[in-house]
Amino acid sequence: MTLRHISRRLVISFVTLLSLLGSTFTSYADSTPNEGSTIIYDVYVSGYAITDKNKDSIKFPGIEGRVYYEAESHTLVFDNAFLTGHDSIGAFVFSKIDDLTIKLIGSNSVVDKGNLTSFVHSENKVTIVGDTLNILLDNDTNYGLYISQLSIKDATITEELTSTQNSVGFLSDSLSISNARIVTTVNGKGQAAIANASKIDIEDTKMMVNIDSTAFGYGFLCSGNVSLSNSTILGSIVGKDTTSRQLQTLFIQAEGLVLNNSEVNFQTISKSSCGYLGSNLLLNKSVWDMSTPETYNMTAIDVAEIALITNDSKVEIDIRSNNNCYALQTTLLRCEGSDIHCVLNGKQCMPIYAERTELNNALFHAEVVAHEMATGIQSDVLQISNSTIIENLSTDKEKEESSYDVIANIFNTLSSSQNSIELNLKGNKCVGLTGESANFKNDSIIISGNSASDFMGISINNNSYNACDIQANIIANKNVYVSVSDTLISTNNNYRFDGIIGKNNSIALKSGYLSMNNDHYFASIDSTTMAKSIEASVLGIAKSEINQNLSSTKNAIGFNCDSLQIDNCSISQKINSGQQGIGISAKKLNVKESSFTHTSETLKNNYGIYASKGYLDNSKFNILVDGASAALVSDHLTINKCEAELYGSISAIANCIPEFTGYNKLNVLVNMENAPESATPWDSTINITNFMYVKISDGDVNDLQDTPSDNFYYTIGNTIYSNSGDIQVYSINGLFIGEGERVTVPCTGVYVIKQGLKVTKALIK
Repeated sequence: MTLRHISRRLVISFVTLLSLLGSTFTSYADSTPNEGSTIIYDVYVSGYAITDKNKDSIKFPGIEGRVYYEAESHTLVFDNAFLTGHDSIGAFVFSKIDDLTIKLIGSNSVVDKGNLTSFVHSENKVTIVGDTLNILLDNDTNYGLYISQLSIKDATITEELTSTQNSVGFLSDSLSISNARIVTTVNGKGQAAIANASKIDIEDTKMMVNIDSTAFGYGFLCSGNVSLSNSTILGSIVGKDTTSRQLQTLFIQAEGLVLNNSEVNFQTISKSSCGYLGSNLLLNKSVWDMSTPETYNMTAIDVAEIALITNDSKVEIDIRSNNNCYALQTTLLRCEGSDIHCVLNGKQCMPIYAERTELNNALFHAEVVAHEMATGIQSDVLQISNSTIIENLSTDKEKEESSYDVIANIFNTLSSSQNSIELNLKGNKCVGLTGESANFKNDSIIISGNSASDFMGISINNNSYNACDIQANIIANKNVYVSVSDTLISTNNNYRFDGIIGKNNSIALKSGYLSMNNDHYFASIDSTTMAKSIEASVLGIAKSEINQNLSSTKNAIGFNCDSLQIDNCSISQKINSGQQGIGISAKKLNVKESSFTHTSETLKNNYGIYASKGYLDNSKFNILVDGASAALVSDHLTINKCEAELYGSISAIANCIPEFTGYNKLNVLVNMENAPESATPWDSTINITNFMYVKISDGDVNDLQDTPSDNFYYTIGNTIYSNSGDIQVYSINGLFIGEGERVTVPCTGVYVIKQGLKVTKALIK
């Protein structure tokens, strides 16, 4: 996957903003100082110059209250002053000196409609300190403070700016705010709280930003870094232009944004919007909380390079969009010891989109409802550890298409350890985890949900699980695949697949190469067409416990493999199918030191084990099948040192001449109602039928060989001779072979010999 940036990268200076809005700033013109002055201090108030004659008590037009200037410290003092403008001025205070301090004493106000464009205008440095300043301006274009380098300390400033064109609360190249209280409200066509800054530093400050724009609305526009320390920013930004789908509102744009023990909490309403747009983001012990009840396109955080969320930080994003909404988009996202909570509702929704995502000791919680496409995390490299992942994703899409419309996690490579991952998906087609390769270790994975078409819980080409707890509860109207892979290595895991229900195919584990070692596996699967528990070209199971319950109106298979190796395992199966049921289907089957219990009920064909060739070694089998059934079906089958209870309504063992080696204990039963008329039981404990031919390499150690109490026969080659009187010879399935003092049998095998009330079995080698 190659990262594609969904929203436009913008580098908006205030000059660009002005050109977009078609407005210019009214330049300040020098005014004539009062008559008799001797020194002009290059500070102008209400259009008049401050001099050594008027500095101690400035009484210019538009001034009520006390205003004075301390020349030695370059300090302009407003002491409970009420200020207004007049036609000849643009800014109430105009400064040309290098470093001006404005000191506020008490409550001071600037109120003007139609004249002032700003309270202070300076191309140099200005520091505002003290108590309270209220700025209320209503003009075509307003800038509350138009200062190249602005520093605000220990002050409370409230701005309310209204214009038909542009309103900017702070227009500054460099802005520093500490221990302050700021309220900025701007209304007009193009609005910004802070613009044209190369650097913004806010410390120990509470700031409220309210923006109401009929065109473009911006919170902070900064070409450099924005830094917040021990501060709170509360905001509301509204862009009302309904004629364009451009980016209408942007809360913060900067090269970098740093929040240290701070909080940003805002709401945006617009045609299209972005919360933060920049190259870098750092949240340290901080909160980013934003919501949009109405927007067309929305990207909450769009970071070009690195987004770091650390040390108990929280990202809270709640977006309602008529089109697309994206929560976090970046190249590298690293969340350590922090929380990300996203609530998205829109056409296409994606909480995390990154080239690399690292979640360590983190909580990621996504609640997504999409009209077309819902995604949780999409990342080339996804690395998570000691974290909790909760994703509830759904779509209300009705039209069926080939692609999946709910995908929880998309990646190329995934490394996961000691995580809790919970996915609940609902849509037309759903995928929980999909990627090229993944490693899970000590994870808890829960996948649940339902789909109108297909559901694929885990689709990873090369995958491994180690000491994981994996659960699934899935319903689909077509196909269900809990886990699909080219290669799956499974060790020390606990699988619990309850309620896997699909109307077409339902398969729990499907892999080209599958290795299971020391696993506990339970699957309950229901399907209309085909129910399969485990399907693999090559499957190896060792030291594992397997429990399968399969139900299908047509076909059901427990294991479907080309090559199946079972070593030191306990396997239990129950199958209920309408047409065909098979416990094990394999071209090559090897079972060693294991137990296999299989019961099934079908209306047609039913097989416990169906293998082209197999080797059963030192194992126990209990197979009970009904219908047109056989317990064991194989072209070539070798049984060594095994114990078996085999029940088949037609055949116990079919298609083969089993080769018995070592010591075997077999109790083979056939439903006599379906057996040939000539088949009769021999005794009350052993009922062997449909063993047409049996090869026994060591008859002396097999229970199939009887030693009669009265030696009434002997054998030479393929001929059985009677010691006295006629004998009757039957095949093992009860078919009559011949009668007389000698009977020649057609081939080697086990035969039944009767003479009067005496019955025994004989092995013809």
